[in-house]
Amino acid sequence: MNDNKRIRKLIEDTIHRLYDNSPFIRICGIELVDFGCGEITMRMKISGDIHVNTHGVAHAGAFVTLADTAFGAVCITKGRRSVTTGLSFNVIGNVKPGGTATAVVKAGHLGRTVGSATVDITDDKGRLLCQGIGNLHMTEILEDIPAEWD
Repeated sequence: MNDNKRIRKLIEDTIHRLYDNSPFIRICGIELVDFGCGEITMRMKISGDIHVNTHGVAHAGAFVTLADTAFGAVCITKGRRSVTTGLSFNVIGNVKPGGTATAVVKAGHLGRTVGSATVDITDDKGRLLCQGIGNLHMTEILEDIPAEWD
């Protein structure tokens, strides 16, 4: 197995080990779609029983949850673990139950203790629903995953 394949498998296994065991992430139905070094795509099917507001469309908090989860996952692709310490978020569209929200997160600066990442969330047709930026606190270095590998 070449080095990039080994690293990709390690990252994927790490994300699944951490996120598949989170009751909150499981309830929300957040799934890993794809990733590269410093970029990740995750999605969430919008459920009328879980994710909607009083208008019958996805609650902004559902989008924030998807983004926050993907912020942590993108750091794993760069050999770090993190927590979100702040975010700025603009909702500019919405999706009804049965639709899917897909987040594409790109890591910005990831320093020794702080970092940032951006997110675009789109619907099934690629229409932009939200954009945001997250401020991150680095909590752990994952020694087996290099910061640059792709």
